[in-house]
Formats: sequence, C-alpha cells, structure tokens
Amino acid sequence: MGQYWDTLGWTYFRSGKLDESERYLRAAWFLSQDGSIGDHLGQLYEKKSDRQAAIRTYQLALGAASNAAGGRPVMLQTQARLDRLIAVEPAIVKDKVVDLGSMRTAHVERLVPGSATATFFLVFTAGPKVEGVRFISGSEELRSAGSALRSAKFDFPFPDDGPTRVLRRGLLMCFPTTGCSLVLVTPNSVASVN
Repeated sequence: MGQYWDTLGWTYFRSGKLDESERYLRAAWFLSQDGSIGDHLGQLYEKKSDRQAAIRTYQLALGAASNAAGGRPVMLQTQARLDRLIAVEPAIVKDKVVDLGSMRTAHVERLVPGSATATFFLVFTAGPKVEGVRFISGSEELRSAGSALRSAKFDFPFPDDGPTRVLRRGLLMCFPTTGCSLVLVTPNSVASVN
C-alpha cells in the first residue's frame, strides 16, 4: 500500500499537482517509513518552499534508510539535498535526535498499575479511526485494552476519504511511572501473523 501511495504521489508531484502529491506521499511515509518515500516527501516540501519540513523529512528518511542498512550511510543524494538546504538556511538547525518511533506511537490511558506488554492487530480507516482491535499475545491483563486503543489518538494520515482499511500490528507497553503507549510496528518488520 505504501509503495502504491508513493507511486501515485510521485506521479502527482511530477505533473505539478502538489496538494494531491502531498496527501499521498505523506500517507505513504507515515505508513511505511521507507527512506526513498521520505526522500520524495522531502523533495515535495522543498518544491513548496517549506524548508523546515524538508530538512526534518530528509533527516528522518536518512535515519530510516540507515536503520534498514544496519547503520551504514546510504541515500547520498538525499544527504546532499539536506546539506544544501542547511547551507542555504543556517538558521534552521539540524535536529540532534531523529525519532522515527514517535511517528508510530500513541499514548493510551493507564490500563494497569504495574508493567505489562501485549501485541495487538489494529484496523485503521480514514479519519484516522481505529475500526477494529484484536489481542494477539502478551499480558492477559491487557487483553481487554480494545476500547482504550479504539479511543487513542493516532497520527495516521490517509490520502483520501475512500473505504481503505489498513491492518497494523502494535505493541502496547505499560509502565508504572510513564503509563501506557502503543507503538505501531513498521509493515516490513512483521515476519508472521502470530
């Protein structure tokens, strides 16, 4: 799905339809966190003269690509675009921490007094709205967390209001001092349905 949205978004970009392009590229980036998709979104932000968003997106894209390559530097053209932007805009400082995980994290009300973890399937629809939740495994005391997960606020953009549904795996983690958070697993990290 992410590759499809990226291809359509890039096609809109190349034909000058920047608003349509942004909807699809942003949705593809948030879904997959693939470095090349992040690069496309960064180029779109550059074209729209939003240098701050372009810099941030290039940084995240490079982080995603580096993570996928085992920490080795990759995407040299993206790095060159980032360096050029920073040279032109010295007032915009590079972020010291590139945090891809926060893009996939939603805070959830405290569900248990202590520590517990569980894995869930979530079905998202446009809005974003959690349409369905299913417990997969983990702490039994979190098995009933479905209603809390349905009401959690996720930043999960869809490119349109169509009937698209996206299935994601998420890890719900609860701790005594920080409460609970659900982290969506990137689609390319899921190796099995169990």
